Amino acid sequence: MIFALAAALLTALAVAAVLIPVLRRHRWGPSRADYDLTVYRDQLRELESDRARGLVSEEQVEAARTEIERRMLRAARARDAVQPAEEEKTPGPAGAKSRASWRRRAAAIGLGLCIPAFAAGIYASLGTPGLPGRPFAEIERPAARTEALGALSGPVEQLAARLEGEPDNLEGWLLLGRSYVVLQRYPEAADALKRAATLSGDDPEVLAMLGEAIVWANDGMVVPEAVGAFRQVLNARPTDPAARFHLALARAQAGAVREAYDMWLALAADTPADATWRGDLEQLIGQAAEVLGIEPGAAPSGPTVADAPSGPTAEDMAAAAEMSPEERMAMIRGMVEGLAARLEDNPDDPEGWRRLAQSYAVLGEPEKAVDTLRRASELAPDDLATLHAYARALTSELGAAPPPPEAVAIYERILALDPNDGAALWFVGRAAAERGDSATARAHWERLLVLLAPGSDEHNAVRAALDSL
Repeated sequence: MIFALAAALLTALAVAAVLIPVLRRHRWGPSRADYDLTVYRDQLRELESDRARGLVSEEQVEAARTEIERRMLRAARARDAVQPAEEEKTPGPAGAKSRASWRRRAAAIGLGLCIPAFAAGIYASLGTPGLPGRPFAEIERPAARTEALGALSGPVEQLAARLEGEPDNLEGWLLLGRSYVVLQRYPEAADALKRAATLSGDDPEVLAMLGEAIVWANDGMVVPEAVGAFRQVLNARPTDPAARFHLALARAQAGAVREAYDMWLALAADTPADATWRGDLEQLIGQAAEVLGIEPGAAPSGPTVADAPSGPTAEDMAAAAEMSPEERMAMIRGMVEGLAARLEDNPDDPEGWRRLAQSYAVLGEPEKAVDTLRRASELAPDDLATLHAYARALTSELGAAPPPPEAVAIYERILALDPNDGAALWFVGRAAAERGDSATARAHWERLLVLLAPGSDEHNAVRAALDSL
């Protein structure tokens, strides 16, 4: 019913936009010759005024008046020559008005009938008149989230079906894997990228994508299958940063924090200062240093790691190696608790709070991580790094679910500090779309779209989200 009313209103506006100019009464204006004569009369008056003020001589006045009068005579002759011809071709005023009025009415009736009929014909052939209405409030939330990515899911499923008949299409499997990543369907992305890796002869680029998809499919854990993929990448490209980062993360998750710390320090030595991932890398280095109970130093930016902190003694390392996994975990927890105690005594340390939150996340205590970052954000309300860490902790397990109000509030604070922050634009837009505010969602996502590289996975995902509004 609402759609029918909206369609009728839009049709009426379209008809009005066309008919109003047609029905508007024609206003007869002066001819060009009449206009010229008016101008020449004004020129004569100005000439007399200039003579009265002594601005021109008598000779100049006579010469100018002669020229103006000559032009007036020519304009009058042109007007007299045109008027009889128009009178012969045009009926009298009453007849002209009557005929013009009849023609306008006929045109109005024709257009008024044709426009709605034409619109109805197009909708009948291209639209879906029988589709039942579904108010947003009655749509189940999970279904609404699924429909939000429907514009992208359909083509992806078609691609998957087509590739079943084209098993050797390397580009197709790569595209399918990337598309599943955008849809956050990581297990399916890993399966597609395995096919692509086999077809590519274990190309390092494809293996790196495969390794990351496997990690995402396992909730951030670098499982043995991902380790195997990253090791193959490292064999082909010994300096590959993604492979080195994830292999170090695998060692940290296995309890070999010192080994991971050294590997991350070596990676930091080869990482440019303006690399997009350097901030996260430095944060992990600091967090690992806190877990190890050593004094963290600045991540090296040169080719060596000679200035890295010395770390535990050989006796400490030997004792840790002899511990059981439970004893080693207890030792790590003790270090984390020591960091928490130090922060209670010296709370004005946003970086320390972030490291503590990361430690809780590694220990599998996300609630404590969120509480820690909440406190850090209160201590440093304008620190973007802290706000980002807080928001990520609130949305790390989000998946396709809508962002919680607390995360939306944090991202709105981030937007107030940085109006072009991509993550904040995305999540605030998602929150607006969930509550039915399509205008706000569109405004944020269109701004985000400009910031993304055309053709990238992120750009395509935002475009699909916009199309779904």
